[in-house]
Amino acid sequence: MSADAGQAAPPGWRVAALVALGAQVLALFLVAGYVLSKELPSAATGYLDAGHSFFTGVLTLWWALLLGRLTLGRGVVPGEYLDRVRRVLTFAFPLLTTFRGVLWGVTALALAGGATQGHPVALTALMTVWGASIIASYMSFFWLVRWADPQPAATGPGPAHAKAQLEDWLNLSAALALGMTVVNVVPITGFSVNLSQTDQWVYGLSGLLDVAATLLALQAVRLTGPAARASG
Repeated sequence: MSADAGQAAPPGWRVAALVALGAQVLALFLVAGYVLSKELPSAATGYLDAGHSFFTGVLTLWWALLLGRLTLGRGVVPGEYLDRVRRVLTFAFPLLTTFRGVLWGVTALALAGGATQGHPVALTALMTVWGASIIASYMSFFWLVRWADPQPAATGPGPAHAKAQLEDWLNLSAALALGMTVVNVVPITGFSVNLSQTDQWVYGLSGLLDVAATLLALQAVRLTGPAARASG
């Protein structure tokens, strides 16, 4: 069983996207370490934040490995290492999304119960951008995995459709990543904890790396030819 070759993305765009994704992964690991090094009001919250950043970094690394193969114009071969990565992602990323969704839901319930004095408009914007970013992140994962499927179903969306959907969701994800960067750096009075200048630099640079990596990944996907299917 081998993968038919498609048209690879231009080397410059592909390498730029993978380098940016690698930098994003490194930044997520550094953020996890930074959070653990701080004195936090709640140790449990700190461990959850650090664990979230670390887990996100691992899954982003695997996502980048799949993207690297597909933008090279090659498909994933059943049973090989990247196929196993793809299968693990189908279980691991929904867990991360569920965790994010639970945090969003708990926060929404707290806000509905009047647990904060933050400005209603700012809080509405926060919850909207945050919730949309969770959905967009999951859908970007979902369509990459569908694009990478070495044995797509005979009926239903094929690789070309999955690639087109991935482009749309990456485009939205980039805009939402910028919004989340602003939210994480500019505190909402009466809701957010006070951030030090170092906090703002760490979260701001990490967020901008996310935006840059997403935009470069989007361009690499756009410039990649038809996705490969497995063939015997």
